[in-house]
Amino acid sequence: MNYEFDIEINFSQEVCIMCFKVFKKQDIRNFIYLTCNKHVLCSKDCAIEFINICTENDISNWKYAQCFKCFTPLNKKFFESIYGPAFSEMLKKAEEDKEPKFTCDICITEYKIKECITLPCDHRFCKTCIKTYLETNINEAKILDEDLVCPQGDKTPVDINIIKYTIEPEIFQKYERFAIERWTPQLENGEIDFHCKGTDCNFRIILEDNLDDYECPKCKHKCCPKCNEEPHKGNTCEAFKKWKEENEQADEKFNTLVKNSQWVACPWCKQIIERITGCQYMACTSMVCRGKKFFCFDCKQGLEYDHAPHRCIR
Repeated sequence: MNYEFDIEINFSQEVCIMCFKVFKKQDIRNFIYLTCNKHVLCSKDCAIEFINICTENDISNWKYAQCFKCFTPLNKKFFESIYGPAFSEMLKKAEEDKEPKFTCDICITEYKIKECITLPCDHRFCKTCIKTYLETNINEAKILDEDLVCPQGDKTPVDINIIKYTIEPEIFQKYERFAIERWTPQLENGEIDFHCKGTDCNFRIILEDNLDDYECPKCKHKCCPKCNEEPHKGNTCEAFKKWKEENEQADEKFNTLVKNSQWVACPWCKQIIERITGCQYMACTSMVCRGKKFFCFDCKQGLEYDHAPHRCIR
C-alpha cells in the first residue's frame, strides 16, 4: 500500500539586515521591524548603527534614510521607536549645529551668526561685547564719530541705528544729550543758539535774537533766551547783569550787618526787627505779627507764647 503525504515546511526565522544574525520569528521581543514591515534588525544597537549609516551620522538626514533591501523610506515613527522623546531634541540640536558660527574678537568665544552684530566695516562681535564697548564710551562722554568706531581698530564709525538698538534706552538718552551739547549749529544773522537751563532739561533750539523772554516747551522754565537769566523786558542783558551784581552785594552787606547787630528776622513773618534791650524773649511788632507772635532772639525759634520754655540751641 502506497501513502502520499503533502508536507509544507515553513522556516520561521528572520535575519538581521545589519549584522545578519539569524533568530526565530516567534522571538518577537528581540527584533525591530523597519517601515517596510519585511525586514528586521535584531537589537537597538543594530538599529542605531543602521541609522548612523543611513543618515551619514547626521540625524537631520532622517528623511532620506531607507531600507537596505527594498529601499522603502523610513518614517518618523521608526526613529521615535528607537530614540523615544529624545528624537525631537536630537533634530533640534542637529539643526542648531548646522547654523553658521563666528568667533567674537573681543571675548574670543564662538557664537551663532544670528547672535552677532555686524558693523558697517563687516567686522562681527557678540551683542554683549559691543553693548559693553558702546555704553562704556558713552558714559565717559565719548560720543563723536572718532570715539565710537570699530573695536577691531578700523576707523569706521558705528552706525547710529546699531547704537540705538544695542544699548539700554537710558544710555541712548545720555548719548543724545551729549550729542546735543557738542552740536555746533551754523547760525545766520539774527539767530541765537538757546540752551534751556531748567532743572534736568536739555532742550535746545535756534531762536531769533529779538526775543525778550522765552518759555521752554519741555520744562516750562521762563528766561531771557540771550543770557538765560530771568526775563528783564525793557533792560539790556548787560544792564540786568550789573543790577543783579549790585543787589547781590547789597544783600551780602545787609546780611553781614544783621549778623553783627541786634537785628534779627522774625521766624513767623521774616521781617527784620531790632532788640533794643531786655532778655532773649521777644515779641514781633511788625505789621504782620502786631505783637502777637513770640520767639527767642538767641536761637531764633518761634514760641507758642511769651517766655515759653524751650530748648535753646544757639
